[in-house]
Amino acid sequence: MASTTTTTAAAAAARFTCLAPATRPASASASAGRFLLPAQHWGAATTHGSAAVPVPIVAAAPSRRWAPGVAYATAATGKSVHDFTVKDIDGKDVALSKFKGRALLIVNVASQCGLTTANYTELSHLYEKYKTQGFEILAFPCNQFGAQEPGSNPQIKQFACTRFKAEFPIFDKVDVNGPNTAPIYKFLKSSAGGFLGDLVKWNFEKFLAILTAIAVVAISGHAPPAASTAAGDRAALLSFSSGVHGNLSDWGSPAAAMCNWTGVRCDNHSGRVTGLLLSNSNLAGVISPAIANLSMLEKLYLDGNHLAGGVPPELGALSRLRELSLHYNLLGGQIPEALGRLTSVTYLTLDGNGLAGDIPEAIFCNCSGLTFIGMSGNSLTGDIPLRPPCRLPALRQLSLFGNALSGVLPPALSNCTALRWLLLQDNSLSGELPPEMFGSMPSLVFLYLSHNHFSSSDGNTNLEPFFSSLVNCTGLLELGVASAGVGGEIPAIIGNVSSANLSSLFLSGNRIAGKIPPAIGNLHNLTELCLFGNMLEGPIPPEILRPPRLALLDLSKNRIVGEIPRSVGESRLLETINLSQNKLKGTLPESLSNLTQLEHLVLHHNMLSGTIPPVLNCNLMLDLSYNKLTDQIPSEITVLGNFHVYLNLSNNLLDGHVPLQIGNMEMTQALDL
Repeated sequence: MASTTTTTAAAAAARFTCLAPATRPASASASAGRFLLPAQHWGAATTHGSAAVPVPIVAAAPSRRWAPGVAYATAATGKSVHDFTVKDIDGKDVALSKFKGRALLIVNVASQCGLTTANYTELSHLYEKYKTQGFEILAFPCNQFGAQEPGSNPQIKQFACTRFKAEFPIFDKVDVNGPNTAPIYKFLKSSAGGFLGDLVKWNFEKFLAILTAIAVVAISGHAPPAASTAAGDRAALLSFSSGVHGNLSDWGSPAAAMCNWTGVRCDNHSGRVTGLLLSNSNLAGVISPAIANLSMLEKLYLDGNHLAGGVPPELGALSRLRELSLHYNLLGGQIPEALGRLTSVTYLTLDGNGLAGDIPEAIFCNCSGLTFIGMSGNSLTGDIPLRPPCRLPALRQLSLFGNALSGVLPPALSNCTALRWLLLQDNSLSGELPPEMFGSMPSLVFLYLSHNHFSSSDGNTNLEPFFSSLVNCTGLLELGVASAGVGGEIPAIIGNVSSANLSSLFLSGNRIAGKIPPAIGNLHNLTELCLFGNMLEGPIPPEILRPPRLALLDLSKNRIVGEIPRSVGESRLLETINLSQNKLKGTLPESLSNLTQLEHLVLHHNMLSGTIPPVLNCNLMLDLSYNKLTDQIPSEITVLGNFHVYLNLSNNLLDGHVPLQIGNMEMTQALDL
């Protein structure tokens, strides 16, 4: 009979396996050397994720009460596990005879399975507890189930030994099924007999060879890890809550049914958990992989909390999940490739965390029903992984701004014909602006490509095809291509771009040359026009002041000449005018006094002359420095002085006395005369 220590370890090994269907083995003849875990104990000991105390396996005569998930057989050939030689993870030969006298738990492992964290954690705990008491774990990586062990041997070794501190032996990657099945696995399957048939069913299938290596027990790991009852859901929720603290005071209370716990939503008929809605719940801690046991979960909202650690790859096992919202937390590490198995997901947000590494291509390729992808405000690198034949035909918002993405805009983006928000600013994207791409997105409302490194092969960019393609985007409201590396001239066709709707046009910080086209004035709903920091020349066309809702006009840091149009005072909603660092001449228009909403008037570093108009309704910032203004400072300029935050009239040709009323400008923070 096996020792109590060894059999207790074997029972503990069974604890964290997935339950197989409760099928009776095909053959159950009596045979000496079988090790039987009584069925009445098995349920308590093997429920995935439970805290059941391991029970000993005992040698017993055959019983009609077979434990589900365990197969019993004797090796008819007399051959033993110890007769095999295998290669370890470093490629060295290892004779299994070195493990004679020890109970062996042999398991096929995978790094990207929904069961990975739970199994590696429990395997490590199990090994630590029993390694000095005649127990050994032999792990064989296998990539045959969902391609969930794709890495090289060094990568697998680093994953297991760094993340999970695995000390048990890890061997060379093998096949456990098919024509290239490793000899050791041919023997194990044959010895296990009828329960497995000819196949290992899934990752983390466990074979327990006890002492003599003649009796082999197969502990199945192929059934889904998810709880199959409401009671299992409750256990999964409590496991999740044990890893966080926050507004979950009613969780686990005998007075509150599970479906009435904060944030929990259940199906009315089955009582199973379908939603976990805990946005902005002041939660801190880590996201437990136990959430993956909520097999009926459709909505998971954990955004706006203080959750740290990584995104559990086990979430990829939630086949019914439609909405996953993890934005604005403290999550780090990489986005798990396993999220690409969420084939039902339509809404995915990971914005505002500390995620790094590449975006998994599987998300863009397998989750074809996605309508919303949010990964902005992280530290993601690599390219945008959208390549044929992958398509996202339903995608309405792609938000990747504020990362370190590189490469060109993928041509396959043109297949995202339903896009309304394309937010790619603040990255390191390069290449040309492909006009045909945006022409195929007629529903675009927000297009932001600012702060990237676009250019053409000759260092110049023909903007006409780009703006021509946007003519089809009749609903476009905001266009941002600032500091994007583009050059060339602004074409007159810009006036036809979504003329009924475009409200914001940001083309600043580029290498755009030539004159400002008067056709911009055809954008009747324009409220913001930013062209600063380019190489624009010529005068300011009065037509660009035509849009009646214009509130922001910034043409600073160019080479603009001529005078400020007298019609500027007709744009009554102007709040900010910045024409600084140009070559403007002439006098300040008297009509500026009509701008009652004006808060910022910035005209420094020009060649303006004449006097300062007595009435300038500028409430926050007035900077007329470095011009050629003459005469006295008008005392009227102090009438609104209590609202001035910044007043700079320095480096002009002003003379006379400084108005005494300036001493009453109590709210002014900076004054330079």
